[in-house]
Amino acid sequence: MSASSPNPARPEEVGDTSPMTQAVNDYGYVDRRIDIAVCVAVFLLGLAIFVLSGDIRQGSIRDPIGPDGWPKLLGILMMLTMGANILRRLVFWRSEQSDMVSSDGDKDDMPGVPSSFVRPFAMLGAGFVWVLVVPWTGFIVATSAILIFGLALMRVRTPGKLLLVPLLLSLGAWLMFGALFGIRLHAGPIEHALLDLLSGI
Repeated sequence: MSASSPNPARPEEVGDTSPMTQAVNDYGYVDRRIDIAVCVAVFLLGLAIFVLSGDIRQGSIRDPIGPDGWPKLLGILMMLTMGANILRRLVFWRSEQSDMVSSDGDKDDMPGVPSSFVRPFAMLGAGFVWVLVVPWTGFIVATSAILIFGLALMRVRTPGKLLLVPLLLSLGAWLMFGALFGIRLHAGPIEHALLDLLSGI
């Protein structure tokens, strides 16, 4: 019996013999394998950031913690957080007999609507795409696109929220960190036009 049937059986009633094709069933249970898979993916992303940041060269302005200091710190933080979460999950789920365990949902969750592994993995993939395209499109375009994609995944359909909010967030981040603080962000046609505009003010 699948999790989408009108009267899904509880995990303790079906044991491990009935496949659960949904991440969460109507009784508020979650497939722990999906939770662990997401944690492992983020852990590996942190490991990749830590390892690959060793190739960052020193810029014209010397950084007190080194050019790779912040990326390595971020990678370590991601690995520690995800490692602790994986350990916590395994410890709490050790006594369970089924892959379906009680979810962490609360009153704000939508009953009967399963979570999906597509969203977190799609956002991870979008993050890798952002890294590849931002040198050509510039920070504002690439960041706006990934925010629009993320909101669309969360089923946001209001044009103002779907288009205006990502654009304002990306523009605000660029103005604060790129224009005000002088951090070197990837610049495309929009960034160059804004810099010319700001220099004339």
